[in-house]
Amino acid sequence: MKKITLVLMSLFLILALTGVAKAVSIDFSEVSLGTSDPIIGDVSFWAGDPGASWPNDTWTDDAWYPGNPYLVSGFDDGIGNSPGLYDTFIGISIDPLVDPFQTCTFDIESYLTDLSTTIYALAFSSGSQVASTSQFIDNFYYYSMSLTFATGFDTIHIYDDMNTFGVGDMFNIDNFEYAPVPEPATMFLLFLGLPLVCFLKRKIGS
Repeated sequence: MKKITLVLMSLFLILALTGVAKAVSIDFSEVSLGTSDPIIGDVSFWAGDPGASWPNDTWTDDAWYPGNPYLVSGFDDGIGNSPGLYDTFIGISIDPLVDPFQTCTFDIESYLTDLSTTIYALAFSSGSQVASTSQFIDNFYYYSMSLTFATGFDTIHIYDDMNTFGVGDMFNIDNFEYAPVPEPATMFLLFLGLPLVCFLKRKIGS
């Protein structure tokens, strides 16, 4: 009887834990070099006026690091929102039919004009900003940035403000990793299961 109970407890926990959202990693090797505004899995990367072509859009490249692709920034968000027309920009959206981002991290590097700059990242849920972060970076060094919001966000805007030449510095991102918000039913199972396991374990041991 004890063995059967332990097996049932284990199956219950496995069922709950397998439903917990796991981190997804994107390193931009998933698509061909030169891909404009790539869609990788459930995530879309974009910039520029919708329908416009390179160089307004984002694109995958490996010129700085042959064999190690990354995503290069484009220009503007394409719908007239901040940042303005000449700021360099990467937009990231998750498929609305799947769970939104809960956390995301990515490596970021700037280059070409200023020796250093500040990169900004904003998180949006249904059009409303819910989180933000910024990072002061020196050219040609990768830095890590992250965003998190407990109930999730569906869109990310990453941009550079105007530099000394009146435009945004070009930048790229790599190693984009995110974890979706766990489904409520899964979390209910998990939070119900843990006290139940402790209770049954105590009963079996007594």
